Amino acid sequence: MEEYRKLYEKSVKDPEKFWGNCGELDWKKKWNKVLEWDFSKPEIKWFVGGKLNASYNCLDKHLNTWRRNKVALIWQGEPLEENRSFTYQQLYYHVCKFANVLKKLG
Repeated sequence: MEEYRKLYEKSVKDPEKFWGNCGELDWKKKWNKVLEWDFSKPEIKWFVGGKLNASYNCLDKHLNTWRRNKVALIWQGEPLEENRSFTYQQLYYHVCKFANVLKKLG
């Protein structure tokens, strides 16, 4: 809990520095500015100018690691007795399959 409090305090004191150093995302284009906000507008922009592929960061980059056969997603259906687990490799297969359907639809 002590470590959590320290991290929280850092995030509040200097959010740009804190979030700029967090995470292990692979950026296609690194951001120019971590945080952009204006008190006169209810608008906050994070990682301005940055571009990333969310699917790659959530799924693809784990395929050549020890996580490949670890559970990536647990689906819980209705009724609650229905459930399925997908490893990163299995989820990748289904994501690619659906992506090909979308490509065919244009």
